[in-house]
Amino acid sequence: MRTRTCTTMEPPLDDKVKSIIPRGEGDVEVYQFPEGTTVASDDELEDIIEAKGLATLTKINRAGFLKTLFPWGFAPEQLHFVLVPLNRDEEGEEEDTLQPLPFNERRWNYFKRTPAKAPSSEATLQEFSAAQKSTAHRIYCGRPYERPIPPSLLDETLFELRHNLQSIKPTPKDKQCFDTLRKKGCQIFDDENGRRANFTDVLFEGKITPALPSRTFIGDTSYHDDGDLRASCLGVEVIYYVQEVKCELGSTKSEPFVEAIHYWVESVRHFKNKQGSQDREKMEKLNFPAVIVLHYGPYVGIAAAVYGDNPSAELLCCIPLQVHSTNDAQLEAGERAIAALRVAIHDLHRRYSTITDTRGPRADFPFRTFYKDLNGISHQFTYEEAIDDKRIFRVTENGKPLCVKFSRRYSADAHRFAHNARFAPALLAVNEMHDWIMVVMEDRTAEYSNTMWDIKYAGEAEKGKGKGKGKGKGKGTRAKPAVSLNTAREQVADKLGLLHDGGFVHGDVRDVNVLVRNEDAPEDCPDILIIDWDWAGRAGEVVYPRSINTQVARPAEALAAEEIKAEHDLWMADRLLN
Repeated sequence: MRTRTCTTMEPPLDDKVKSIIPRGEGDVEVYQFPEGTTVASDDELEDIIEAKGLATLTKINRAGFLKTLFPWGFAPEQLHFVLVPLNRDEEGEEEDTLQPLPFNERRWNYFKRTPAKAPSSEATLQEFSAAQKSTAHRIYCGRPYERPIPPSLLDETLFELRHNLQSIKPTPKDKQCFDTLRKKGCQIFDDENGRRANFTDVLFEGKITPALPSRTFIGDTSYHDDGDLRASCLGVEVIYYVQEVKCELGSTKSEPFVEAIHYWVESVRHFKNKQGSQDREKMEKLNFPAVIVLHYGPYVGIAAAVYGDNPSAELLCCIPLQVHSTNDAQLEAGERAIAALRVAIHDLHRRYSTITDTRGPRADFPFRTFYKDLNGISHQFTYEEAIDDKRIFRVTENGKPLCVKFSRRYSADAHRFAHNARFAPALLAVNEMHDWIMVVMEDRTAEYSNTMWDIKYAGEAEKGKGKGKGKGKGKGTRAKPAVSLNTAREQVADKLGLLHDGGFVHGDVRDVNVLVRNEDAPEDCPDILIIDWDWAGRAGEVVYPRSINTQVARPAEALAAEEIKAEHDLWMADRLLN
């Protein structure tokens, strides 16, 4: 299948979208050009779309007016579209659809699209700002973009590092090391070399690092960082610790966190080029976990980085060294940081030689591959796919399909109440993983392949009004729903009545959280199931999270830290068809 770009320069805005489709190409679907992406050719465009999958693009109504879209594109006064031939499934013709690339090909597209550059130049404001505007070159590090799955959930050492920063008990040596770091780090240095040497020596002499970090070139490039530690993995050297030191804040034009990330990224690029396609199965598991440490003026930052299907980094803490000697809370946080750093660096050093043998799941899946039931019995599972780019995964346990979700909060009581009342999937386990919660439930995709959102979208598409992309929970072609949207909405209201009578509230009654039974599913299956019980809980006790999406239509009182009320659930249920 071939895609191609279509650019309209200074378009007549009163014309319709179909007016810009070239003659002879009438049988095409029109999609929004991938946001923030610039390409030089149609071949490059197709590579990008194949990597993402066509379902990730926004479909445009050909009968709509250009003025409803303008201005839109990546160049001034231009509109940009992707033209895709209509699918064909007639007898003798293979269905013509874009499918995502295999993981081991897809994950390296970042390097294909992003040529190697000196990390110090990548970290300048101009270069970094341009890269972050493009999904092709973006580094997910919270500036401002992040992936739903943090790096610390993809590797066991980084997971413990994030937890230890809040909980570890430092040894006397850890406390002494931090005290030395404070005394030396608060000094004013004439140049970066002096600060770097002091910082490196303090960590090594305090046994925080297992060896003295060295400034070694990355492969055959001219790039070297402010010190790193390396291990051999699959016969190739890889960085598992990198530090970036600046004399003071603002003393250089490059941002230290971004610069350190790019040194690590270039080491991954070097590893990939050297390793090639050998040990394909093992490479698929390797996500290159690394600890990044920043020291700029009197501050120390600690971050985690992994390379799943693209580079991702997570700043875990920032420790001020110049706090007053009576500020016990800050001093204790610094001591924990040093202790947590020591444990993490030594653990990565120990693990890397066998990391591809001991890690089970693919590189972009969480490291946890088992759950414990109510009796404490462990059950192993295998990841199959992520759902909607969230922290929800389809897995199998001995061939049985399940869903696994990682959340910061979850109401097992509300979920079980709803299941007992027959309007939620069965809940199999709720396991605490430090400050995370792993939820395991049955996968009802076979009987419920549509959400209310999917049904609304399909109806609009049939009328030629479709905008947006499918977000449903099912795979492949979705079945016809057993009930109408009106009936589904009425049943949601009825089920919420039962929930509220039981003393619970849901908090997030959206169309994407209502599953509708397939017409061919057994008739004894409930017509609707409500999912996503993260915010739910006892009425009068639970509040909205700080991460609440204010772009979603909600009652005016539904704000972060405010109480979740039954009337909020009903307000949202009344608007499920909007």
